Amino acid sequence: MDINRDPSDKHKGIKLQKLRAIKLAFDTIIDNPKAQFHVAIESGGDVFIYSDNRKFIEENKNYESKNFSFFSNQILNTLVYFLDYWLKDSVEKSPNVIFSFYSTNSISKEYSTDKVKNLNIKLPKKPILELLKNKEWSIENDLITICKKVILEEYEKQ
Repeated sequence: MDINRDPSDKHKGIKLQKLRAIKLAFDTIIDNPKAQFHVAIESGGDVFIYSDNRKFIEENKNYESKNFSFFSNQILNTLVYFLDYWLKDSVEKSPNVIFSFYSTNSISKEYSTDKVKNLNIKLPKKPILELLKNKEWSIENDLITICKKVILEEYEKQ
């Protein structure tokens, strides 16, 4: 069963998507001035770049006052979208598919909730998004196990 990923009627953040698409296009050109690539917004993600050697899919979130934790609906929905896209990828789950999340919001710490208790998760001292951003997936913070439990539970829900 496919998860509905149609853009909202309001097209919130379309300006941010255009700005990010332009920035990512210039980054691609700077990396390889002879690169041939296609850029689109609201097609396979908020921003989609397809080039000779990769697919780059980015989701953008632009909320004025809300900070995000790993358990925020916007984060979980995006992670489920990325997982769903990767599972259906016609390039057979290629390592050249790159998923990115860009937001104008700050990161907040997760709190002990029913979800944490039900999944038997011990929260790390630092915010999970900060640990992921800094690639701090050590055994001490059990980040991989936490992410796996949360994402799989959310995937089943959606």
